[in-house]
Amino acid sequence: DARPEEKQLLENGKELLKILIRSAPTSLREIRFICHVKFSLETLEEFLEKWRGRPALSILTLDCILGEKKYKKLINKYKNNGVIKNLKCVSFVNVIVFKIFDDYIFENVE
Repeated sequence: DARPEEKQLLENGKELLKILIRSAPTSLREIRFICHVKFSLETLEEFLEKWRGRPALSILTLDCILGEKKYKKLINKYKNNGVIKNLKCVSFVNVIVFKIFDDYIFENVE
């Protein structure tokens, strides 16, 4: 059975994916899940099934549970179906570098 903190992270993930399905613009092509969320296999599959018909997603996450065998199988299924473009599990340091890079680009656009 999951610890209380784990249960809260799973609940956060479930709620976030519900909001994305309900409210995300159809042009959304990249999602970055940084912290305070985890996804059960069932929740992730439900989200990906509902995302079908939209642009393929690039997903960046710190939650490397998505690299586990059962998750990889699910992710590959939705990559093959054109729902997921790519998925990257990254370290927190890389997330900080992405943030700095994004800020630099947006501040220096004329």
